[in-house]
Amino acid sequence: MYLGVLHWSEYSFWDAQETARVAGGHLATMTTKAEADFVFDLVRYDERFWLVHDFGADGPTFGLYQKEGSREPFGGWTWVTGEPLEYTPWHRGQPNNNEGLDHFGRYSTFPRNYRPGAPIVLENAWVDGKETQWRAFLVEIE
Repeated sequence: MYLGVLHWSEYSFWDAQETARVAGGHLATMTTKAEADFVFDLVRYDERFWLVHDFGADGPTFGLYQKEGSREPFGGWTWVTGEPLEYTPWHRGQPNNNEGLDHFGRYSTFPRNYRPGAPIVLENAWVDGKETQWRAFLVEIE
């Protein structure tokens, strides 16, 4: 079972993981395209899970993080469950370790041909973000 969780303020990755653990699960891990598409579709059309801004939209955090001291930007990415990381639909140019602080997975979208006022089309694409992220995260309970 997968759940989308909204929090009233920014939330750290590790606090979200602890909340998921207390609920009997963990932050969501998507190890195949089919699973990733399923989880993404749970929040895709719910505006509460997306922070839309001038150049895209930031979405929920899930259970992917980069181990401390890993080679940047691609090294050491792992699921909170320790499952193998084989499927990674990184958004183009991602992960990029922006400002040296991006070590946690989340959904985000940066439209290829963005024009101010044009609708933003959400896509199943991942980016690396900071530990404290926007107020939404995805939980998996097995």
